[in-house]
Amino acid sequence: MSTPISFEILTFPANITRILIGLLVARCYNPVKPPMKTDSPSDSSTTNAGPASAHPPLLRFGSFEVDTVSGELRKHGIRLHLPGQPFQILAILLDRTGEAVTREELQRSLWPQDLPADSDRSLNTAVNRLRCVLGDVAGSARYIETLPRKGYRFVSPVERIARRVEAPLPPVSALQPAVRWRPPSWPILGIYSFIGIGILALAAAFVWRIWNNADAPLPSRVAALTQFPGTETTPSLSPDGRQAAFSWNGGSEAKLDIHVRAIGSSALRRVTNTIGNAFSPSYSPDGRRIAFYRRAGDSAYVHIVSAESQNLVRAAGFGLNVGPPLQFPAHSPMAPSPDLAALSWSPDGSELAYIDKSSPGEPYSIFLSPVSDWRGERFTAPPSGIRGDGSPAFSPDGRRLAFVRSLDDAAGDLYVASLNDGALQRLTRDGRRIAGIAWAEDGKSIVFSTERSGLPALWRIDVATSALEPVRQVREAAALPSISRAGNTLAYVRWSGREDLVRIPLNIAVGAAVDPATVTRLFENSSNPEYSPDGSKVVFSMAVGNANEIWVSDADGRDAVRLTTADGYAASPRWSPDGRFIAFDARAANNFGIYDVFVISATGGTPRRLTSGPLQNTRPAWSSDGRFIYFASDRSGTQQIWKVPAEGGSARQITHNGGSEAIESPGGETLYYSRRSVPGLWSIPSGGGKESLVIKDLQWENSRNWTVTRDGIYYLLREGDHPSNWGFWLMRHDFKSGASRKFAQLGNLPILNGRCTLSPTKQSILSVQERRAETDLAALAGFQ
Repeated sequence: MSTPISFEILTFPANITRILIGLLVARCYNPVKPPMKTDSPSDSSTTNAGPASAHPPLLRFGSFEVDTVSGELRKHGIRLHLPGQPFQILAILLDRTGEAVTREELQRSLWPQDLPADSDRSLNTAVNRLRCVLGDVAGSARYIETLPRKGYRFVSPVERIARRVEAPLPPVSALQPAVRWRPPSWPILGIYSFIGIGILALAAAFVWRIWNNADAPLPSRVAALTQFPGTETTPSLSPDGRQAAFSWNGGSEAKLDIHVRAIGSSALRRVTNTIGNAFSPSYSPDGRRIAFYRRAGDSAYVHIVSAESQNLVRAAGFGLNVGPPLQFPAHSPMAPSPDLAALSWSPDGSELAYIDKSSPGEPYSIFLSPVSDWRGERFTAPPSGIRGDGSPAFSPDGRRLAFVRSLDDAAGDLYVASLNDGALQRLTRDGRRIAGIAWAEDGKSIVFSTERSGLPALWRIDVATSALEPVRQVREAAALPSISRAGNTLAYVRWSGREDLVRIPLNIAVGAAVDPATVTRLFENSSNPEYSPDGSKVVFSMAVGNANEIWVSDADGRDAVRLTTADGYAASPRWSPDGRFIAFDARAANNFGIYDVFVISATGGTPRRLTSGPLQNTRPAWSSDGRFIYFASDRSGTQQIWKVPAEGGSARQITHNGGSEAIESPGGETLYYSRRSVPGLWSIPSGGGKESLVIKDLQWENSRNWTVTRDGIYYLLREGDHPSNWGFWLMRHDFKSGASRKFAQLGNLPILNGRCTLSPTKQSILSVQERRAETDLAALAGFQ
């Protein structure tokens, strides 16, 4: 059941009204004071107090604020995601600030009925999760101190802030004292008549401003647009903002169809029933038609359907040359289409912008076609070797086209092109994944979803200045925004997915299946794991608040310590061969276009920068002797693998046909690497030379999920043509035979391209999984 979107009533400013009317009433009425009470003086002071325990105070420590009633933790006013058990632990420790709370007390509070067999490990996980969110470190705690063999203690000062609770109204009789009317004198009556006329004039002016929308912003409120089981995705608002078209799979793994729902209504209407998946609907400017993509196997089409009927006009459509199907998990907000696949009508309704390819091997381009005769012509020309252009959006004046140019499925930037001469303007330079864009009504800014802060969130960028600011009215993970042409309604996908770092045991027979019950979740919102050379530690990146930092923990997930505190975006950590140092890539919080490679001690300290310049230098990897660091860079114009001395110096280009992820063989003679958006794994002599294809079946969706050992290469392979029947295998490519075989069956675990790493003993792998979550749609009325 959806929640109707409501608008608050705008009223005349209360303070001015009270002053003017109060003057008039005070002069015309002479109140008779009621007799004074003879009760105890304390009665008057406690009349409106109410029981103190009914409204427990807010708790504040550092930059955090805790509401134990609503179960919310906020930092600088921004709500943080903290699950139930970690929040319970925080509440207990705050309630007993400065006191020792034993592990047994915490366990009894978390599991009052039956204590689970793994309660010790579960408690450790919950405490680690709490520390991660607080940015706390076990060894030098600012907030939670570990008491060895005993428990924990909250050591930071806690401020208790009284809530602002409206006092109950006194009895009606107390508000209505006896009065008697005293007629005003004529001079006084003239004064009050003048005041009354002033009140009416001000009220009329205020109403006129509201009526004409003159600088009177509508109040905004986020409300659920859909709350169905399954996946609701790719919303499109009608021009007047009263209806939303979207794609829904009916609450199962079945195909997607286009549905329409009026905002504020529970009525739902399906407008397609096609073979294959229908997605990315787009309303025509007159609101009478809906264009959408349809995907069935290797075939993809663009169609137009009436917004009021279920009759698909098959003649009004054409095929696309998009190559093999690109699959996404069915519960993803982009399911099952690429996030680039959007459609846009020109403001006059005569043209459609869509994505296509001139040939299957080329990157995606944006094409324009007249709606009348489907003569599609390519408009953008992205460079080869990248994923391509997508997410097209006509500007409100029809003179420009905004789009996303993606290097791969996790990196892209926002561009605007002139429809007159094709001139390009690059708006962002941070190379983060962008999931949907929408022009603001005035054509001066663009709202888009970006993962620049970790999770996808809505940001607004000024087209003239490239100035960025978050959409503060939406304080949740959000993707695929849509703005009505009327301009005051915003719809988006509520994105609730999480990337979790998991350990998968491999102490099974070769080719056997892994028991899902043995998979251990170590950390949430984490990726890029790697075992230390001796297998005792794990390095990884983790999102906490608005920052993504580098962390190190024991191999079992205990005693996680944050190494970096740049409050920016740090990722892709790699151990040096001796385990003493960690290389990683990072950018500053406000420096969206530049990534550099850094080196930091494995025990912490100040990072040392290895690269510089307005470039994207990412994904470092050590040489086997620790003397050099390989990294990917676009300094030559395309992304290639480069090599720089670990102590600093000039970098040298190694590959010339593309490269994004590299690992040197343990003997140091060969460099293995993958390419962005291209299937396969290649090799090249570590000093440079001829490039050779080594593994043909490494999918580009798993271009980071591989690792090299002395006897071979281990990599992930996904089987199945639909998320409902996907299966993952850990494959082993043998150096001696040159053949690949299945090493372990991982089942249908939703493994992401966040890098996997094999333990030195080959007894387990670390991988990144997407936690299964349904998606819903939300709408923001009064969007400004």
